[in-house]
Amino acid sequence: MCNVSPTPTDPPAPTAAPTICVKDELTCIDGYEYKCSADKTTWDYLRACAYGCDTINDVCSVSSYCEDINCSCDAGGAEGYFVTCWSDETQQEWLWDDCIAFDSGYTKDQCVDRVASGDACHAVSDTCGGLASCVLPLVSRIDSCGWQECGVACEPPPVDGGGNPVCVASYPVKAVLSLPVNGSSVDGLSVDLSWTVSADYGTGCPQSNGQTVYLEAGDTSPDVWVTSLFANENSYTASGLEGNTQYYWRVVASNGSLDMYSDVFSFVTPGVVTGTLFDASAIDNCSLIGSAPKISGSLVNIVGGTSYAPVTDALGVYSQIVNTPDSYVVTPVVVDPYVLTPKLTCQGTSADFVVDGTGAVTLDFGFWRIYGGWWQAIGGDVYGGGGIESVVPVDIPANERYLIKNDANGNGGLAQYGTGGVIELGAGDEVYVSEIGWEAESGYGGQDVNYEYYTAKMQALEKTVWDGVGKPTYTPGIDGYEVYTYTGDATINFDVSGGERMVFMVNGNVSVSSDVTVALGSHLTVISSGIITFDSNVGVVQGWWVADRIVIESTGDTATELQFQGQGSFIGWDAVEFNRDRGVTNNTEPAEEFTYRADLMINAPRALKFSRYKWLEQAP
Repeated sequence: MCNVSPTPTDPPAPTAAPTICVKDELTCIDGYEYKCSADKTTWDYLRACAYGCDTINDVCSVSSYCEDINCSCDAGGAEGYFVTCWSDETQQEWLWDDCIAFDSGYTKDQCVDRVASGDACHAVSDTCGGLASCVLPLVSRIDSCGWQECGVACEPPPVDGGGNPVCVASYPVKAVLSLPVNGSSVDGLSVDLSWTVSADYGTGCPQSNGQTVYLEAGDTSPDVWVTSLFANENSYTASGLEGNTQYYWRVVASNGSLDMYSDVFSFVTPGVVTGTLFDASAIDNCSLIGSAPKISGSLVNIVGGTSYAPVTDALGVYSQIVNTPDSYVVTPVVVDPYVLTPKLTCQGTSADFVVDGTGAVTLDFGFWRIYGGWWQAIGGDVYGGGGIESVVPVDIPANERYLIKNDANGNGGLAQYGTGGVIELGAGDEVYVSEIGWEAESGYGGQDVNYEYYTAKMQALEKTVWDGVGKPTYTPGIDGYEVYTYTGDATINFDVSGGERMVFMVNGNVSVSSDVTVALGSHLTVISSGIITFDSNVGVVQGWWVADRIVIESTGDTATELQFQGQGSFIGWDAVEFNRDRGVTNNTEPAEEFTYRADLMINAPRALKFSRYKWLEQAP
């Protein structure tokens, strides 16, 4: 037997190792092997490595089989190796100096004769110390039958009391991580991890080969289990990750007895820009976003290191993965019927990302809805034989959300529609018929009070023939008014001055080409057998206007469209066409506004005031 050398002193703590580690993890630094402490805060010295560190597996480089217990060699004095055989039959050598000689006189890289029973010996490698090939029957000194005394010929491997071979556990070869490249940025919140796994899992007692993947955010020594895999698997997809976060991961190969940790790789996930586009017409602050209708199908431009243009989904929520670290400017682009400039910008327009900062930036935007042209009456009745429709926006003040508003004197009106018709105001309980709430489903079944009716009604009255263009000379009769007649298409483009009471009977169409005002104490009635058209440049029209159809024309340009202000009475027996659309201005005031003027009734000729019908309640 060899002599036992003195016990060596402990080496210094490993300065190159991280201060935080994974329990029972191994590391090999500067020829010494260390084991992570139970509390994962320090590295405990484990053994010295006579053959240096195994850089692939991060443990001591050892022979396949060890020398016998407490065998030592001496190359002179106290210099040399102190060798201990461990229970797993790997050897540990403490190195005091640079002695590389064994007691037999051979260095670890030399080959010696294989003797005795030959093949009866335990299987050995055909390499010399793992470095150079040997020609059999020569074997490496460190691969020889290490359970023998020093210099004793090879014998068969040991057996237990039952004659069964004793299992000798050895470490697996560690996995080599490949993708994502260490320290790189990835382009999604699901990441494909891949590595190279060795077929050499060492020896387990019993053998049970497999792998474990650990993944953790912000921890350089990840110990959060994410999956267990079969021995031959070499990839895993990690999903559900947080945005803009640095993750660390490693793979542990296990053979049932020993674990081998891979190196630790890291990657950075991208950030996420998300938010909601919503209809803010009826709300004034972002806290009410939950009750606001969402705007779907619009574009959101996200411009930074990379530019994006995602489309919102059906719920009006957009979401875009972006590269980090970077800064982005977010600009939503909505289409009709919404104003392009946001009414509410809830969190600003900038999304800034730094590594391990916020993972997602939420930017919500609210927009004015551009209502189609709508109309409103003030202080008078409204009748629609087939029903009444005016989509009154909900974003105007509550005291304005009426089909019929009270006038300055508090007078309202009745909304009346024919049997089977409805009143459609477009916003349910938030918009009302009027302040007094008067409405009636009641049709009119009598004669149309139109051109033919009034021609017969005023047959006996004195009339003046008009040329259909320009304002005629006013020469009233004894009743204080004058009736003008014309056959053909006429044009009205003049005002009615104080004291003038004029009635125009036109057997044809009438075009109103300019504003028409009627002074207080005066009167104007225009009765057409065809269509009365108010040109697009007309803003204010006063008087009584009766025709088969009334048309209020539009410029077609929401930026230049005028509000039509009608004061008096406007009757189209077939239809009244409201064509004006003032774009965003529709959100605050009607495109057509009609105000009842009682003085026009007072100053009207007696023949125009007479009606022959009764209004009776037919059902409760």
